[in-house]
Amino acid sequence: MQAYGSSRLTKDVDLMVSQVPSFAKKGARLNVGGRSVEIAGVPFDFIDRGDEYRDLYDAAIDSAKKVTGFDIPVVTPEFLVAMKMVAARPKDLADLDFLLSSVKLNTKLLQKIVLQHLGKYAVTDLHNRAQTARWLKSQGRLD
Repeated sequence: MQAYGSSRLTKDVDLMVSQVPSFAKKGARLNVGGRSVEIAGVPFDFIDRGDEYRDLYDAAIDSAKKVTGFDIPVVTPEFLVAMKMVAARPKDLADLDFLLSSVKLNTKLLQKIVLQHLGKYAVTDLHNRAQTARWLKSQGRLD
């Protein structure tokens, strides 16, 4: 989120992986799949989805891009929107509103990703959420 201008700070670093690295296999299990370990005092979540969203996460990994200021590829904002829709926790929905109202998105690509990985009803939800997020921002109710 910080790569796209969000000011929300998190308590850990999320890394999407195709396979949890061997050094992290003894870490605590994550509910979504993967492991959590602390490295030099910083918590890292190595996310390895093994559920119905595996294809979404694998595609997000494959399409990740280099972003100035980051040493590793970062998930594109279009995939990040879809992943935030899947997570749907309050903090993820706030992140979703930020992305939809403040980040330049390729809307055709975003709709294609959401349709392919989340289904046609999710595209309608996306459209409605985007309209609401833009309105909230115009009213000064979103950061």
